[in-house]
Amino acid sequence: MTVRRKRRNFSKTATEVLNEYFYSHLSNPYPSEEVKEELAQQCGITVSQVLVYILDYLCHAVDRTRVISVTGQHCLDKCFALSRQQ
Repeated sequence: MTVRRKRRNFSKTATEVLNEYFYSHLSNPYPSEEVKEELAQQCGITVSQVLVYILDYLCHAVDRTRVISVTGQHCLDKCFALSRQQ
């Protein structure tokens, strides 16, 4: 039997920073390495967690149709390609 790690939510500040980034970059929501490092430092999380947050927001958002209509299908295609690389 495997032990599942306890899920930890980001702080309210971290969530606000990441959401602000996401919504201000809807046309291209994939941050560069430098931006990921800046976001991680601002939020007090790892660079990997920033990427997972962005991918999760694109791939598993409850309101997918809203994200698709704003960002286009290419973002979902890129999301799935990036998630397969991890």
